[in-house]
Amino acid sequence: MGRVIVRQRRAGGGGWMLFSGVLVIVLGLLAAACWSAWRDARDSAAWSATSCTILESRTFVSSGKGAEFRLEVRYGYRTGDQSHVSDRWSFFGRHLSLLYTRRHLYHLEGKFAAGAVVPCFVDPADPSQAVLDRGVPHRFQNFVLTLAGLALAGTGLFAYGAVLSARVRAAKRTTR
Repeated sequence: MGRVIVRQRRAGGGGWMLFSGVLVIVLGLLAAACWSAWRDARDSAAWSATSCTILESRTFVSSGKGAEFRLEVRYGYRTGDQSHVSDRWSFFGRHLSLLYTRRHLYHLEGKFAAGAVVPCFVDPADPSQAVLDRGVPHRFQNFVLTLAGLALAGTGLFAYGAVLSARVRAAKRTTR
């Protein structure tokens, strides 16, 4: 009789591992951005308040599926004898705008209307650094919990893929 060759189908461990590895890396980068923004918001509690004049304010809405809303504000302020212009309205706003609802962004656009004089917070160590809203968005906690859940799921998928590939390798060794 001839030799029977049994070809085993790979169980897909490599694909799961790649997907979950990429997922964990992306979630890690998002978590780092959240951590950085939260740390800046926490550290700004010692910043001094001053009056700022809003120079420009507008809300952008992207078209298409999954419309994204983004608030852009430019304002001016003085520290001592120097004038400054900034566009940072929140530590979370520029790159983490998904933490804000559309209604909240429109409310902020009204609050930060061009010509309005509003309080802003200036870093005493570097007066060129300022922010209008140093608070933490109400969606931040939900966002972080979701990130943590997805990171755990990605880690679980990665572990599942590793175990699956180990089993496939072990099965290959026993059939040889």
